Amino acid sequence: MGCNIGRLTPEYDAQGNLLQNLGGTQGPFVEFNNKIGFLTCAHVLFDIPMTTPSVDFQHPGNTTIEVVQPSSDATTSNGVACGHVYRAIFNPQLDPSIDVAVVELTDSNRIPKKGQFSNANHSSHIDAGFGELPEYNSGSVQTDLQHFCTTHTVVKFGSSSDVTRGTLNVCGVDVRPMTTPLGLPRGTGQVQMINQYQVCGSNPSMTFFLNGDSGSAVFMRTPGTNDMHLIGMAIGYTYVGTNPFPAAVVTPIDAILRALGPQYRIASFP
Repeated sequence: MGCNIGRLTPEYDAQGNLLQNLGGTQGPFVEFNNKIGFLTCAHVLFDIPMTTPSVDFQHPGNTTIEVVQPSSDATTSNGVACGHVYRAIFNPQLDPSIDVAVVELTDSNRIPKKGQFSNANHSSHIDAGFGELPEYNSGSVQTDLQHFCTTHTVVKFGSSSDVTRGTLNVCGVDVRPMTTPLGLPRGTGQVQMINQYQVCGSNPSMTFFLNGDSGSAVFMRTPGTNDMHLIGMAIGYTYVGTNPFPAAVVTPIDAILRALGPQYRIASFP
């Protein structure tokens, strides 16, 4: 989790022009229909049409969209697919809005045995408050974030900014939902994303999210321990008020799982 991924299968716009494939981040592992894969953002793997900004993709079918790790524009890419898109939903009209893709792992060498993370910058996990790089094996999720305060640490594992620490935006003792315009890839426009979490970066780096982090798993840690509970997936960033640092836009994990259906659950490892 946290490494760079991208689309391998060529994609074309409505005029037949070849589109440059984008890079994103491998999010949390998921289990479904006796398969294993991972979550990322639909906008990383699909061109989102501005006229009707939605995607509803299901496999199996005649179309196979292969995914590579790292993405094909990375200098270390070997161009060999690690899996293919099994399901994808981009729907701003849902409440909360959803931007998710499920990638089924088809390369047997990539099937995980532990919930491990990539960590390109080896000091970042220390800056985020970890003595050593953690593992997320429990599959634990935190779906009810009311009555949490900013003293709870929130961390993200992204392919661009690596491990970062932040805090949820709260109003009194309640987590404040955020509705914000989010820019579509390739600068084609903006869509309104409804009832997302807002996460602001904490010291030493005030930037919680960078381009390329889309799909990053976001966790809350139990006070006094390093036990991590998945709260959502980062899909983009926005500027709020006069804060010079962008706030991450995070979709609640329970909303993602509800949209995908009961056959999907966050993977756990013995």
